[in-house]
Amino acid sequence: MVSTYNGSTSIAKITKCIYTVLSAGMSVFLPRTHICHKESNMLRLLRGWLCSGKRNVCIGKGCVVTSMAKIDEGTTIEDYVRVVGHITIGKNVYINCFTMISGEVVIGDGVLISQFVTIWGRAHRFMNRDLPIWDQHGKHGITDNGYDVQSVKIGTGVWIGPQVTVFRGVSIGDGAVIGAGSVVTHDVPAFAVCWGVPARVVKYRQSEQAAAQKA
Repeated sequence: MVSTYNGSTSIAKITKCIYTVLSAGMSVFLPRTHICHKESNMLRLLRGWLCSGKRNVCIGKGCVVTSMAKIDEGTTIEDYVRVVGHITIGKNVYINCFTMISGEVVIGDGVLISQFVTIWGRAHRFMNRDLPIWDQHGKHGITDNGYDVQSVKIGTGVWIGPQVTVFRGVSIGDGAVIGAGSVVTHDVPAFAVCWGVPARVVKYRQSEQAAAQKA
């Protein structure tokens, strides 16, 4: 029996082995964009448990969640989200990546928050023109870090589109929808659909029965 050597096959196997080893090793150091493997759900659940004390909360990598935040069951927070301040997040909430939630914010059950959303429950002071803005933020005996705080309240079942900014003191009613790129400066009624800069109500969501009656 004569054995043959297939060089191309051997090279392919060696290359595959090298790639597998490098992928496993570098995935520890490189961001996910460089390695096409989704992060283990076990890690996300572990982070969620450490931050919330609940077993069915998922938190992605690169997130910042302060100890003052309260996160309820069934919530998912994707990668690189910042939750900083007295934040209360209800059940079954989904927060997409690169979102910033700061200050005093209450988020109801079943809320969907898209990527690159900013929700401000506080703002830096800046109105004293005789004092540099940086000095109005946490200097000269200021004990509250120089923030003006007004809580934001987001009702149950709200959907906030991508790249939305919600300013302090705003309440968003149950079931409202905020369109992409909007800047919310005033209260939004329940089941309103709004968008724009500043955001304005353009219509209201209806039940199927009400829509059928109008038709």
